[in-house]
Amino acid sequence: MTTSATIIERIFAEHFPNVESVLDATYGKGRFWRWDWRAMGFTLTGNDLYAPEPTGPNAPDMFTRMDFTDWPDVAEWHHVDVVIIDPPFTAQGPNKDASQRHNDDYGSTRDLPGAPQNIRDVERLLVEGIKQCAAIARIGLVVKTQPVVESGTLHSSDTLAANTIVKCGFDIVEWIPFSPPRRAQPPGRRVTGLGGRPSMFLVALARGNEVG
Repeated sequence: MTTSATIIERIFAEHFPNVESVLDATYGKGRFWRWDWRAMGFTLTGNDLYAPEPTGPNAPDMFTRMDFTDWPDVAEWHHVDVVIIDPPFTAQGPNKDASQRHNDDYGSTRDLPGAPQNIRDVERLLVEGIKQCAAIARIGLVVKTQPVVESGTLHSSDTLAANTIVKCGFDIVEWIPFSPPRRAQPPGRRVTGLGGRPSMFLVALARGNEVG
């Protein structure tokens, strides 16, 4: 079965086989790292303002708590080879039942700290996050996002991300669509407004670098 982790594993095998350092700027629950990434030989730093510090065999070598849109001392971090960013792609209201936080897996509910309140916040976080991560990454950038239908309007977050990546001096070398099967939702609750569209991994290289 294809998962976000298997996609990240393939991205590194094909595009970044010899990198030495990686930063996951929006680590969350660490879903990207459920594979034997240590065998690749790079150092992994996880970053998330609010997620619990990860533990276990796939936990990153280092863990920080910084705002991915406003990274301090960017120049000091510009030794990281590859930066990955997966910002919230939609703004949803909180579940009535606090014990059922299933919407958290599809975006960020508006009651969470720092969560986007509307699609404009989503787009702002995407653009500012890409700009900040591009300022850190020396070799490569991986961005995951998803187009969203809100109030009958399609917001093409993947196009916005691509345009921002190019403006930041990176060339996109691969677009990877990802459509995991949706989990069954509790009665009376369902994920809406996503338009059935796949999320997208955008793989980019700093201008002047070659694949592999």
